[in-house]
Amino acid sequence: MTALVWRRLDGSDERLQPLTARVHKEACEPSAVASVGHGSFEMVLLTLAYGIAGFGYIITATFLPVIARAALPGSHWLDLFWPLFGLGVMTGAWLATRIRPGGDLRLLLLCGYLIQAFGIGISLWSPSLIGFALGSLLLGLPFTANTFFALQEVRRLRPAAAASFMGLMTATYSVGQILGPPLVAVLMHGARTPGETFTLSLQIAAATLLFGACTFGWMARVYPVKRPV
Repeated sequence: MTALVWRRLDGSDERLQPLTARVHKEACEPSAVASVGHGSFEMVLLTLAYGIAGFGYIITATFLPVIARAALPGSHWLDLFWPLFGLGVMTGAWLATRIRPGGDLRLLLLCGYLIQAFGIGISLWSPSLIGFALGSLLLGLPFTANTFFALQEVRRLRPAAAASFMGLMTATYSVGQILGPPLVAVLMHGARTPGETFTLSLQIAAATLLFGACTFGWMARVYPVKRPV
């Protein structure tokens, strides 16, 4: 399937030529060219903040179902949490494409991280059917939207090398996902019960997402978006 899709995306398809021309035009616009002067530290912060999302997501996605099964043993609603997560993902993706361009995407990323952290908090505060359902929905709502906004921000900061930095950010996100489960394994050695381990893991995931949100807020204040005159 990947091979078939790749053949369609080799640039020779006439249906893709308008899209290719649009991307080339946007990369050559004055606003894009002016963004080349952004410092390396700003790009580093964006990359690290995006990687935090991978760390926070993988811990929650891995252990929230375990906590739900322990809190609601024998419930027939447990299998609906992942569909609710998917519903949130689809809704968030649709909403992300309806947002008008021109604003500061870092503020949207800040909101996305806060929504996910709030979803984790609801699950911890109310380990019930409603709590887990709302937590799953809120965790999925900004899932693809965060990726969409972050990659658009890369295009603003590094228009001439956007593909390379998008790959770097994706790799950083993957590193965050890899580091999540080992951290939980370390915590299990010092915890008295598995439930205590999982709860602490979710608290760490929510805290990292809050830290990422604060990072985006700080970036928006220190590095304001400069619009062409």
